Amino acid sequence: MLQGYVSGIIDETGSRLYAFTFVEIDPGTFQNDYFDWMYSSTGFDEEKTRIYIDDGKCYQHKDLTQCVQEGIYRAFSLKFYGYFYEGCWYIAKELMYFGELITREDILKYLAEGIDNNTILSSSYYEPMEAHFPQWNPNEKPMSRGVEFLEFVGMPGLVAYVKQEEKQALLRAHSQYLYLETFKPMMDRLRAKYFEEYAEFITLYSIEPTLIFSTCRNFVLTPIMVKNAKEEYRISWFFRNDDEKKMYKWNYFEPDTYLSSIHYSQEIIHDLSALCYWNDYTYLNSSCTLDDDNFWKSYVLVKENGLYKHLEELKY
Repeated sequence: MLQGYVSGIIDETGSRLYAFTFVEIDPGTFQNDYFDWMYSSTGFDEEKTRIYIDDGKCYQHKDLTQCVQEGIYRAFSLKFYGYFYEGCWYIAKELMYFGELITREDILKYLAEGIDNNTILSSSYYEPMEAHFPQWNPNEKPMSRGVEFLEFVGMPGLVAYVKQEEKQALLRAHSQYLYLETFKPMMDRLRAKYFEEYAEFITLYSIEPTLIFSTCRNFVLTPIMVKNAKEEYRISWFFRNDDEKKMYKWNYFEPDTYLSSIHYSQEIIHDLSALCYWNDYTYLNSSCTLDDDNFWKSYVLVKENGLYKHLEELKY
């Protein structure tokens, strides 16, 4: 990753750093070692990246390998922004490709800008993240950040972005595992055994159900619209208790009946917002966990006479 290292800087406190590489590309030996990275590009002829289709009425762009092999991209750089925060280095990386219309000297000048006077270490990347984006026009209404960043407000922006990406990747991997290990088998077996009640499961955003995790991810709620054999639609809540390795149906809410399938994110938030701080549908498709112990203890796991009050264990 440090191939072609050129220059860098660390501030006097040893807590902020910036560094960059520069590598000229040999099309004959090029290997895309960063195939899953997002990247930007500059200094090339846009027309050369187009492949025209449908008699020239439309076009699509050539992929990275094609651009390199045809000499459209001739160099690349990795930029590293680092912050030492609470005993740990957080590093954000940016990948950029350069074309034939920009010289090596201009590229290096661009990449090194702000090193000599330390201004590169004063960018917003290193400043505390605020709950709203900076306002360029004071007369405009402040734009809030996405709900996935609210728990990181006050941390250096760079740290917040890295933490959010790491949490998102972790939750995505855990969600995919639970779908294959728990929720897909559950839906298949409920449909096979109790078809009158579970004829079809309609998920929100993808084939996988929407999972609502507790802070430690040991508790998971998933609301799913279910169609019965009478073609009536209701939102059912399923609960996974990882401590017990059991599945339950959460019966706290009285479900409404619908005559057709709907996008039910607002209905979910309408119910949840009465019990916890989740008051926006964007929570449902984010990296957020439901970090409210009172919600889980008082509304999901609450017991009466030694038995769960709102949980019905599923047998399938």
